Amino acid sequence: MPAETSQSADEGASSSIASGPADGADVRRAKTGDPSAAQQLAWQALQNLRQQASSLASFDVFLVLAAVTLMLTPLVLLMKRSVAEKGAHIGHE
Repeated sequence: MPAETSQSADEGASSSIASGPADGADVRRAKTGDPSAAQQLAWQALQNLRQQASSLASFDVFLVLAAVTLMLTPLVLLMKRSVAEKGAHIGHE
């Protein structure tokens, strides 16, 4: 008896894998009962995903710029001071 149960569960799992991403639309349609509302929910989910990807990309750029700044900051200590000669005219007058 237990072997039959696991076999039917395996068949159910393989059929759900074979059906692919179309199940997402069916789930949303079952939640709302309306194909138009299901499509609107799908677009909203896509917009949320796009917004999250944009936020993560901005964080990555910030992290890279912070690392570059930290690496270049010690170069300031290696720079030579600029000293004007005595009697030199500095600036525009």
